[in-house]
Amino acid sequence: MSDRKRCPECKRQFRPPRGTRRSYCFDCRPSRVRPDSGASSGPPTGVVRAPGELETAVRAELERAGRGESWRGQVAVRLAREAEGASGAAVSTLLKQLEAAMASALDGVPPEPDFVDDLAERRRASMGSA
Repeated sequence: MSDRKRCPECKRQFRPPRGTRRSYCFDCRPSRVRPDSGASSGPPTGVVRAPGELETAVRAELERAGRGESWRGQVAVRLAREAEGASGAAVSTLLKQLEAAMASALDGVPPEPDFVDDLAERRRASMGSA
């Protein structure tokens, strides 16, 4: 039995590569171009993307704390950007990593005062003046 096939389109005989089910010759149906295995699945490198809501919020919190330019802050921003573009189970993983990165970046920064702190300050002030 011959391992040659006849192309149904141009009727020429050709020899398909072993292990394939190719039925058309290479002129009628060229080989598929497969993407590089090392190519990133993200947007092309030349594309400028506007920051999303999560990235904007992370940047604002880091800037408010004065940690926006630290390497830990930059890691948190990068994770926020990746989480916005992720889907499925990757989102959960990235958000856990973002939470840890934010805790590390904001380590030692006192939290913003809230209404309970305001009430405590008023009470101390009223007790001191009495």
